[in-house]
Amino acid sequence: MVREKKDSYEPIFIRGTAVGVVLCILAVIPTIIAESMEASDYYCGLSVGLLLFILAIGVNLLVRVGMVKSSYDTLLQEGEYTKEEKLFKKKTDTFSGVYWCLTTAIYLAWSFWTMSWDITWIVWPVAGVLFAALLGVVKMVLKNGSETQHYI
Repeated sequence: MVREKKDSYEPIFIRGTAVGVVLCILAVIPTIIAESMEASDYYCGLSVGLLLFILAIGVNLLVRVGMVKSSYDTLLQEGEYTKEEKLFKKKTDTFSGVYWCLTTAIYLAWSFWTMSWDITWIVWPVAGVLFAALLGVVKMVLKNGSETQHYI
């Protein structure tokens, strides 16, 4: 029954996601138009309000359709909710916590030591890219480890 409901919800999810993304992208148009026409501050303020309103509708749509799809995936244990993925998440959560605590400690130590706060911010984008790479390596090692255990 859940599978049938999920399958019937799929077109709604795709349409809702597409409309939500388009609204988020197009939300800036009123502000761009107001600025290009050199409108008064009042109209520029109204355009920002309209931007936020359109953006709120788009984000609301994305969240709503995503929550429903996620609930179907949870019930059916699909996607990131499979037993294997949940076990993987438990194992990688420790790595993530340690990594970001160490990154924060390094950033604070470097920043306080040099007092170059205008330069040390570079730690964050580098740490983000490095995290994705290291997490991929950790997942690969965990998968290879679990595959070799099946053969023993």
